Amino acid sequence: MINASKAPTDNINVRKAMIYAVNQDELAQTAFQDLGLPAYSVISPTTWAYDEGAANLYRYDPAEAARLLEEAGWVDADGDGVREKDGETLTIDWPDNPAWSEAFNELLIGYLAEVGFDVQYRSMDDGAAYEELLAGNYTLVYMYWTRPDPSPLRYLFHSENANGGGAWTNFINADLDAALADADTNTDEEARRQDYIAAQNIIMENALVLPMFTVNTSYLTSPSIQGFSFDLEGYPWLYDVSISQ
Repeated sequence: MINASKAPTDNINVRKAMIYAVNQDELAQTAFQDLGLPAYSVISPTTWAYDEGAANLYRYDPAEAARLLEEAGWVDADGDGVREKDGETLTIDWPDNPAWSEAFNELLIGYLAEVGFDVQYRSMDDGAAYEELLAGNYTLVYMYWTRPDPSPLRYLFHSENANGGGAWTNFINADLDAALADADTNTDEEARRQDYIAAQNIIMENALVLPMFTVNTSYLTSPSIQGFSFDLEGYPWLYDVSISQ
């Protein structure tokens, strides 16, 4: 998730450039091999109400990333590989616990560096990272959810949760708020679907997230294991497992 209210990511061109800079196919394959699939939107293709339109807005294009940054005034005037504007460097501040991101964080940093970002990765535990988020000391935060329904989008993107409440983008948009609030309370399935489609498109059009990957989890069991199954979120259901003779 990208903080849309803090420089330099308060500029939509900068946020879009971050997405265009990342090769999701290569990242997913390199970090997770056959267990990783590239992601292009705020929710995964297996999530109810997933919208292909929102997922097709961006694909890896470092030239377009460079163009957007140039258009926003970020240039590498001294040839050191890092872009500057008005005496400031194009810095991404990423406080993070590497236990969650060690499979891909160097790749992500490398992609962003290739188009001129200076990524400051600050390694810390979960508690310290959370304190940095509460204080607003970040421009990028790594986050993932596992849910069968898009309902967490309200917690993550509604303005009622901005400024330390969980909506870490701090992005305020009346149409997004309305869609998420209606989807959270409406009992009509098609109306909810349309709300979530609208929300996905607003989120991606404003480049509030940098999608990277969806991970498949695999479990191996022997033929003697009986009753092994999964809940709706893909977690193993172990209560009725038995071993046959």
